[in-house]
Amino acid sequence: MTDNSPVLPDDVMQDLQEKQKVEELRKELQETSRIIERAPNATKVFVGIPNMNTLNVGLVTKLFAWARDPEYFPWYHFVTEKRHTDYARNILADEFLKTNCAFMVMVDADVDPNIGLLSLVKHNKDIIAANVHCWMNNELIPSLWQMAECEQCFCLKKFTEEHIVHDPSQYFEKDGYLYRWLGEVQRFEKFAHRNGILGGMKCRCEGTGLDPWVFRTWQTPPPPGVIQEIHSVGSAAMVVRRNVVEAVNKPQFMFLYRPSREILLTEDHYFCWKASKHGFKIWGDFEMLCSHYKLVDLLGILQRMYKSFNAGIEFQKTQQRPYQIIVPTPDEVAQMAPSLPI
Repeated sequence: MTDNSPVLPDDVMQDLQEKQKVEELRKELQETSRIIERAPNATKVFVGIPNMNTLNVGLVTKLFAWARDPEYFPWYHFVTEKRHTDYARNILADEFLKTNCAFMVMVDADVDPNIGLLSLVKHNKDIIAANVHCWMNNELIPSLWQMAECEQCFCLKKFTEEHIVHDPSQYFEKDGYLYRWLGEVQRFEKFAHRNGILGGMKCRCEGTGLDPWVFRTWQTPPPPGVIQEIHSVGSAAMVVRRNVVEAVNKPQFMFLYRPSREILLTEDHYFCWKASKHGFKIWGDFEMLCSHYKLVDLLGILQRMYKSFNAGIEFQKTQQRPYQIIVPTPDEVAQMAPSLPI
């Protein structure tokens, strides 16, 4: 008898097997959490993992450690989606609101979080994140952010004073008017003429001079032992209080794009921007360092750490500024030189 059942492609079969393994892991975590004797006031936390690739061993180890911690009552949820990160995060936000958990803890699958990540709930902040470094433009930087000077104000000034369209990827001139791109609704609108901004219009910064869509890494880390109120955080190791997720209208997470489909704003910045518009505050713990696994240019990292193959520079891991770089003395360089690559 011929078997006429459909044969699944290898990639589909692999996805199904991965989802099955992740579900088995989730059940084991929940069973571990269930059998632990909890403190009467144990905090209920929803731990959501947008699994866009493969879970790292360090993360799984921390998930089991949290399941055994009597201070917390974690509920785990994995989203094994290989489409878009914002889609996965929105699923997690929906699932979180179906529970009675007080906080949503979001940890990316490529992050090995600090063992103390759940302790961030004790600060009882609207949004607070650990310090996860990212690799951007060939630089290693922490994803705790402050707003930069308003680019829209700058483009407006260039147009009114010099009659120049400074950023053609988001602006164009027609009949003496400047049109700007609206990333949320994906269309252009008439914004200004050469004498100034049109009546009823506002710049994106709303007069603050700080651009809610353009960020630089936070420039002045706080003293040791102090968390810092900041403007935006990455969502790779983030804690959000329940009332924030309830208040921010859907979709909570969304990529915004330029007309060319280049990313204009990432999904975590978008969430923080919307939360800020509701009056919620955002905080960062600069000392709670997490590992972040990426495919990067190792030579580029080496060159930035050592400047050249014959001079040694190492990261100074201090409580005050864990990402500060120090230059050794000439004597130290001489001692290190034989061990450096040539």
